Amino acid sequence: MARTCIFCGGRANSLEDVWPCWLTSRFIAPGTMEAERGPDLQMNAYRTDRPKIAIRCVCARCNNGWMNQLQERGKPLIERLWSDNACTPDLEGCLSLSLWAVMTSMVLQTLGDEENWLYSDLDRTLMWKNQKMPPFTGIWIAQCVGHTETYTQSQSLWTGQSRDAERQARGNAITMAFGTLAIQVLKVVPPGEATPGREISIAQGRGYWEETALPIWPLKTDPVRWPPPSGIRHESELELFAQRFRP
Repeated sequence: MARTCIFCGGRANSLEDVWPCWLTSRFIAPGTMEAERGPDLQMNAYRTDRPKIAIRCVCARCNNGWMNQLQERGKPLIERLWSDNACTPDLEGCLSLSLWAVMTSMVLQTLGDEENWLYSDLDRTLMWKNQKMPPFTGIWIAQCVGHTETYTQSQSLWTGQSRDAERQARGNAITMAFGTLAIQVLKVVPPGEATPGREISIAQGRGYWEETALPIWPLKTDPVRWPPPSGIRHESELELFAQRFRP
């Protein structure tokens, strides 16, 4: 039986390039890809000259329609963050980039077992129907000084040893770096019944994250000023950034 589109429920008859060709064509150089796979979520890392992840989990109508439109909406801000020494992204730009980053994260989660997916059917349906951001989601951007490669890491978080979804809060942080721009998406599923207005606190590991990571979602009234006061200067610092959240 063919898999169904994770957004509209139609037949998954389209191969989705998670990273758009216009983006990856700028980084033809050795890079690192990491992903958690299998029932035990083992981390697998591999080197590649050009990151390419193609997944058959959506239909052609979604892929060539609203998903492509979201990519086009996020593209101008990504290119601006690459090229401008200093800029102030507006709220529309932050929202467009956030929607693209979450849509990409929703597709990436299909690489793992369905029981570990954190975005719900409702989250994906509202993304398809209304381009609505899911609750308990945070997005940050950071500057990777002198970085010319691509980098991706997915980190899963639980509040304890048990992975019982009813008793444990769960989370996932996906960190993507394309040259000098890093984008980090954190999705949290609190234990028990979740209400949209509920506040969730996430611990962070060592690092000057307030000076390094600029929050672009949820939207804030204070302007986002690029670049941040502090940049990520080594791949070891990028690893710390990708793993900064703690259960």
